[in-house]
Amino acid sequence: MNKSMACAAAGLLLLAAAASGEVRDRRLEDPSGLYEVRINLKSGFINRQGQLVIRAQFDEVGFFSEGLCPARMQRLWGYIDTAGRWVIPPRFDAAGCLAEGLAAVGLRGRWGYINARGIPVIVSSYEAAGEFFEGRARVMFAGRWGYIDLKGNRVGLLMYEDAGDFSEGLAAVKQRGQWGYIDREAKLIIPPRFDSAFRFQEGAALIVQRGVLNFIDTTGQLLFPTPPFTEALGFTEGLAVVRARANGRFGYITREGRFAFPAHFESASYFWNGLAPAALNRRWGFIDKTGTAVIDYQFDSAEPFINGLARVSVRGREAYIDRRGKFVWQPGQQYGVVPPPPYKK
Repeated sequence: MNKSMACAAAGLLLLAAAASGEVRDRRLEDPSGLYEVRINLKSGFINRQGQLVIRAQFDEVGFFSEGLCPARMQRLWGYIDTAGRWVIPPRFDAAGCLAEGLAAVGLRGRWGYINARGIPVIVSSYEAAGEFFEGRARVMFAGRWGYIDLKGNRVGLLMYEDAGDFSEGLAAVKQRGQWGYIDREAKLIIPPRFDSAFRFQEGAALIVQRGVLNFIDTTGQLLFPTPPFTEALGFTEGLAVVRARANGRFGYITREGRFAFPAHFESASYFWNGLAPAALNRRWGFIDKTGTAVIDYQFDSAEPFINGLARVSVRGREAYIDRRGKFVWQPGQQYGVVPPPPYKK
């Protein structure tokens, strides 16, 4: 299980690279104000002012969640705190983000859960394991998926061909090739009838039925009789970014299916904190909810703002900007030596 699997939806999904998807990123919930940078093929972290506060020394990192971040040195994973100190020394083959007090860790092909002190809480008996959301985590045993609670008790049966995370009280599950939704007690709420199904966001979930992408509400009713889009991401801040069926361009729709402004972007991502990345003429910038560019189209790529900073790339080099469009970490920037962190006993 790699970093993108370990930290659910770790990479921000841009529609240029996917036909449909959902917005889920632990970074959106994290108040640490730390951002990964790569220097000489090693990962470290800067703060909101662009100061290197955790030396670039790790081969791979996840994201900070509940004060800890999974980090890999050579082949083993452990957890560091916001000062860069090892709280849980590297000893795992794979490691997930801390979620609701527990983190999924893999060792010798089996998965279990530890707490924030590194103490095993749920025995390592699963073939795969996800993060906890709303008190439930999806796990796989003998090729079948099901759910456990924070004490490790199974909720319902391990009976699904595939399963998603809980959101707004529901989780998508796959049975006999079709997707439906269950509640936190594993009761079937929306019978399996979809080709694909994603998590609920702001009361709506993306589904594919008979090859057509649409949204449903929490009762399973379709939101749009004739969807005006062919690609989409879930709703954030009242809008969903979609590829318009009429012209193949990207824009944003409301829950009523109206475009907030004309769809004319070459690509786009979701709104967060009032701004969204969007592309014109093969360059990315940032727009507000009127579709007006507030940061000019100048980047090779761009991700949504998280806690005041956004990651962008310029001529293939990663950088960070603030909401004024000012660089706080220059493309290709490097800093001098920072003392290595001690092990925390």
